[in-house]
Amino acid sequence: PAGHGQWLDLAGMFAPQAEVDRLCSDLEQGRISTLPDLEARIEALARDYYDMEWTWVAHNFRAWAGKTIDQITAADVLALTDRWQKSVVALDQMLLDDARKEFSLSSSTGFGADGRPDTRSEDFRQVRGEFQSDDFVRMVRQHITEKSALADKMRAKLS
Repeated sequence: PAGHGQWLDLAGMFAPQAEVDRLCSDLEQGRISTLPDLEARIEALARDYYDMEWTWVAHNFRAWAGKTIDQITAADVLALTDRWQKSVVALDQMLLDDARKEFSLSSSTGFGADGRPDTRSEDFRQVRGEFQSDDFVRMVRQHITEKSALADKMRAKLS
């Protein structure tokens, strides 16, 4: 099944390199000759993502955990859940830290340049808004809340 080996980032869509290579070969060989055919193949990559992802995980799990998927225990799942939650929250925190830079004093250069110094921050706020109420910031915080709740639900089921 598809999913083994290296994966590539195709402008935000992850796919196994072997599948991308097959797609490129099919394009070069004329087996994909129309835009609708190409679109269908790319949609198939997106649709099959989770199956291919599972293939990759199952294949690589032994190297990581020292056991096969069929040998996994509830304690293993709890440990994986903890690790997953910490990773999700850490990545989301990096996104928040990066977003915070967009609202920093150095990012306000050029705002209110034609007015008084006190108008710079107001001009910046009117254009950029505020960090706490930014849609992206709220979305990331909601993601942290939802994924933490999902981890808690998994722990409760396994306890």
